[in-house]
Amino acid sequence: MSRLPILRAYDVLNESFSLQELLNELRGYPTDEPLIFVGKVPNAYQKETYAPMICLSRSRMTPAFRADNQTEAEYLEFLLEVWVGEIGHIEKLMPEIDRILSSLFIEPTEFGIDGERDLDLKIGYKKYTGYFDK
Repeated sequence: MSRLPILRAYDVLNESFSLQELLNELRGYPTDEPLIFVGKVPNAYQKETYAPMICLSRSRMTPAFRADNQTEAEYLEFLLEVWVGEIGHIEKLMPEIDRILSSLFIEPTEFGIDGERDLDLKIGYKKYTGYFDK
């Protein structure tokens, strides 16, 4: 069985050496873990010192029906959050993330910036969409 589309997006980000280097550079130190999550950022990592972090959430997969009511593809829609300490880090990370996800033909459709309520972090987010063969 092939991986879920959201996990394919996670895999391509997690396996990107250039993204890991950029995250470590912005963080100021390397980590043994990529700090890329699916669903939510675990409580143990919700600390300013771990930023920047990436979280893929609010995933929705919908069958793409053909005229004969059969499906050969799935439409993926998800939100990608980048948790950062400095707003300038969003500007550096988002183009690299876009480049990596475009290799799966996943494209951004919306963008925004918010603040994290309990931590002194900013959250840049993008909504992404793409089609995947079943």
